[in-house]
Amino acid sequence: MRSLVKIYEELERCEPILVEGLPGIGFVSNILALHMIRVLKAKLICDIRSPYFQDISLVESDGLVKPSIVQLYLADTRGRKLLILYGNTQAYTPYGQYELCSRILEIANRMGCRLVVCMGGYGVGQQKPRIEVYGTSVNLEWMWKLKEVGVKPMIGRVYGVAGILMAMAPLYGMDGICLLAETPGTYPDPKASRKLLEVFNKLFSFDIPDEGLARIANYMGVLKG
Repeated sequence: MRSLVKIYEELERCEPILVEGLPGIGFVSNILALHMIRVLKAKLICDIRSPYFQDISLVESDGLVKPSIVQLYLADTRGRKLLILYGNTQAYTPYGQYELCSRILEIANRMGCRLVVCMGGYGVGQQKPRIEVYGTSVNLEWMWKLKEVGVKPMIGRVYGVAGILMAMAPLYGMDGICLLAETPGTYPDPKASRKLLEVFNKLFSFDIPDEGLARIANYMGVLKG
């Protein structure tokens, strides 16, 4: 079985940067993705529903049901397009994760994407006074760029969509990098999200503001229940 994809807008070949922000440790990238969508007034272009998503629906504070879903939004900042991947779940089987990532990359490829930026939390079990950001990439050129903005190279494993999407990117002619901010990992962590945004802005010379990240984190807490 394949994921169902509903496209709302014609896929413009605008060479966007694909920015991944699905739920993970500390909801770090999920908070940041929703923040970017709101601040940049991003436009929904695509819904993806997979038979491998978690078998639940979320009930929000107004009583309305929100299904397990992944979405792609298109935004503009400083003349660059961002294709923001946001959702409330990941797939729950290895096959489902790879199938979901392939569908996402197919869409990004149609839009001329050449770079995938995955983000997330790096669980350290405690709140640290200084948050470090660790990174990895599919090539050394990007590792040098990450080091130039203060990102430390990581050794180990990157789980879930953040790891798979980045690793599969070269199969579609794209580069892939991953940024992980330290977090306790036990609650939605806007401080780690803010640190990721700081690094993201520095890496691409963007100026996306960070005001409102804490409110997004509170919203995530409601979703988490």
